[in-house]
Amino acid sequence: IETAQAQTKTNLSRLNRRTNTVKALEADCRVYYFSDNFDVAMDITKGVASNRSLSDYIRKSHRAYRDYAESEWILRLVDKGWQQEDAATVVSMTASMVRGLAIRAMINPDEAHYQRLLSKWHEMVKLSYPY
Repeated sequence: IETAQAQTKTNLSRLNRRTNTVKALEADCRVYYFSDNFDVAMDITKGVASNRSLSDYIRKSHRAYRDYAESEWILRLVDKGWQQEDAATVVSMTASMVRGLAIRAMINPDEAHYQRLLSKWHEMVKLSYPY
């Protein structure tokens, strides 16, 4: 989780006015959810389910990281003129979609399929929230 947060900080620091922030957000989510770190976090979370205090600690740590990451991405979109609610919606939906694709990849990896879906996602976002 600390490694993921450091990577997100690096990704955020690379943004500039010309950056397509939605694509940068999606890439940041992909770096985390398609990483070995996420796979390990999932395995540990499932493996310690019977240890309530450890399980709670892991869940809280992961949620704190995702709260940080999502809040920072929302701020970046708002800085580019997005409405707070729209930014929060797109960040949440993007993270949820990429997380779902990562879980699907554990069973059926298909990079071409993911690229088609992500491309369509960007088209949909651009139509709904011109950026």
